[in-house]
Amino acid sequence: MSKEPEVRKQEIVQAAKDLFNEKGYDHTAVSDIVKRVGVAQGTFYYHFRSKEEVLDAISENLLNVMKTSLDEVVDRADLSATEKIFLLLSHSSQFKETDSELIHFIHEERNELLHHRIEKRGMIILGNSFQKLVRQGVEEGVFKTDYPDEAAIGLLGAASWIFQGHENDELESPEMKRRIAGTIDVIERILGCDKGTISKMIQDIHYS
Repeated sequence: MSKEPEVRKQEIVQAAKDLFNEKGYDHTAVSDIVKRVGVAQGTFYYHFRSKEEVLDAISENLLNVMKTSLDEVVDRADLSATEKIFLLLSHSSQFKETDSELIHFIHEERNELLHHRIEKRGMIILGNSFQKLVRQGVEEGVFKTDYPDEAAIGLLGAASWIFQGHENDELESPEMKRRIAGTIDVIERILGCDKGTISKMIQDIHYS
């Protein structure tokens, strides 16, 4: 009995993801992917035009997982905007652990173009959630900016910058602590909030 097309498509995506992690993107052929799934190459090309398109699907799945985690925080009615930023920065380190091999793969120097594609797509997928968060802070009078939507994109980029390219065991290094402190200073400037508004909360985070 044949499987539903969407089920088969996700099997291809998962197999490709596993192989990209194991062998690297450049050393994985479409023939390797279909062999792993146990289907003909025609089945692969029914769902995807190229190996690159599968990579886009993997990236999309990754960003959608991140958006789900993000929205769980942003949509909470019991937290202030600054409390949500505190939790989101905590979630960033936890998120690295959910797909650490793929995250590492994306940040390899040889995959720079892929990294840029994911960042660009991430601005679209995650941008609305960050805009909602910044608007809340403006309404609460904590964030002072005439450009909340643009500030949200800056916040997203800054939050991503803290953790990209770093392994979990580097999070307590002097270099990483300086990066976190400097990036939070930039975030406070982007949002127009008083200096120390966010950094005083972040200093008590313990990354593991």
